[in-house]
Amino acid sequence: ALEEYKDVIHEDDILAISLHHPTRDDMVTAVGRISSSMGYRVTDGYVTLPDLPATYVQGLTLEEAKNRIQDEYLEQIQDVEVFMRYKERLVRKVDLLGMVSRNAIPVDGKMRLYDTLALARVPNNANLFMSYVIRDGRPLPVDMYRLVKHGDMRYNIVMRGGDKIFIADPSDSKVMVMGEVGTSRALSLPSGFMSLREALVTAGGLPFTADKRYIQVIRGNLL
Repeated sequence: ALEEYKDVIHEDDILAISLHHPTRDDMVTAVGRISSSMGYRVTDGYVTLPDLPATYVQGLTLEEAKNRIQDEYLEQIQDVEVFMRYKERLVRKVDLLGMVSRNAIPVDGKMRLYDTLALARVPNNANLFMSYVIRDGRPLPVDMYRLVKHGDMRYNIVMRGGDKIFIADPSDSKVMVMGEVGTSRALSLPSGFMSLREALVTAGGLPFTADKRYIQVIRGNLL
């Protein structure tokens, strides 16, 4: 999961394609008009441009596809130059849910989890302990808390199209502080843990009448 992979064109990707030629303004305009309005969608692996037969581009990188289209134009006219980029990628993207500012981010074979979280503008108080990444319907063993808070690059995986990231709310994990404390309350655990001392202080501390011998920590999120 840490290895980068070759990013290629897939079915339903939409390409932005433009031409440059010193004299054929008509051809340059025709190609550019379609590109700016709706782009060139990959259908059954092919794209169709003005004055060219359908060109197979699925499975090629952008550079390889650009060179193939340019070679086909050069068979008809000299001094033509092709430029290409992705206009929209319907499949090769990561979906994001929860405490994020973006709901999808495209991937390119190099985009990693840390960069994805940065682009999604995950807030500082997000509960990374309860957050997770889904790939092919299964959760990945990725510790986002250690990645973001401790810089543990073992978890900085390369993202793939179809991955899903859920960023949990701070309140998604809680601990209850009850009994002789300043205020019995539920405390959010955005990091997934809290020391006993911090929990007691946050709940208002212990009154002088409290018997410290009987402080109990009960698993199941009860104190």
